[in-house]
Amino acid sequence: MRWAFGFFTLCLVLAIVRAALIALAIATVLALIYAFLTRPRETLVFLGVLTLSGLATAQPLAFIIALAVLGVAVVLADWKRTLSNQPRLTDQSEQQSPGGNRPDRDVLG
Repeated sequence: MRWAFGFFTLCLVLAIVRAALIALAIATVLALIYAFLTRPRETLVFLGVLTLSGLATAQPLAFIIALAVLGVAVVLADWKRTLSNQPRLTDQSEQQSPGGNRPDRDVLG
């Protein structure tokens, strides 16, 4: 009888620990959803770092490949951004029009 009481006590403690861990997991998911709604960029960076750190410990070769792909993506995005910031070649008549460079001004007014 004494062993049964100890066994039931152990089962009760383990059930309480399991319920606490489930509640913690639910709270973490809700906090992650809230963070994504309020600060999506920071949340995605956090998830990316979490994924890459997990990948680094589980599969080092896949981590190196993912890091290389990420580096190429950053370089290409920066290169595309610098191309879009360069001045565009336009007709000189557009720049010397009575409205100037402001598209909100009417030429006649």
